[in-house]
Amino acid sequence: MDSTDCFLEILSAYQSSDSGCQVSLLEYCHRFGVDYYKFLGWYRHYKCQLTNPTPPSGVQLTPIHVNGSPSGHSRCTSSPKSVKSDNFEIVSFRLKLGNGVEIRKCNTNLESITALLQNLGTLC
Repeated sequence: MDSTDCFLEILSAYQSSDSGCQVSLLEYCHRFGVDYYKFLGWYRHYKCQLTNPTPPSGVQLTPIHVNGSPSGHSRCTSSPKSVKSDNFEIVSFRLKLGNGVEIRKCNTNLESITALLQNLGTLC
């Protein structure tokens, strides 16, 4: 594994863990045996690419924004649209709810995301 892959893995683990609020990035790097200053240099160099990634050719990104909340007594009556692709892979999925809860899933598929949204629908 090259340093970019290692640093990406450390950054992803740090951002997704609960310890990010209690442990500094310096301590987190030391815990996993990563040179903090090399990591920091790598992050500064690749920060623009990490925050504004360019999708590979042929990949279509579709952000979805939902504003407002559903009324208390109405249920969704429209049926979901079917996707024509059998191997529809979702590289990254992020859902941020109005109460601040954020759900992230990586390397998943459409069926998994659909099941997640249906389960969330029954909770609400």
